[in-house]
Amino acid sequence: MRDSSPESIGYQTAYHLALKGATVYVGARSAAKAKDGIEHMLKESASILPDQLRSFVVDLGDLNAVQ
Repeated sequence: MRDSSPESIGYQTAYHLALKGATVYVGARSAAKAKDGIEHMLKESASILPDQLRSFVVDLGDLNAVQ
């Protein structure tokens, strides 16, 4: 998930996969954005467990970080 906005397709995809029991890596440009997305998903549904959601920080605009 690249966008922590609940309206984004990335958020919705990650959210629905988690609802189905998948472990989801929540990708964002910063740890804070990933954390916000994870917290929002956990508040939205009690059936999503915290260990199903993992943050993955990646800024594809920073070529050094991509390597």
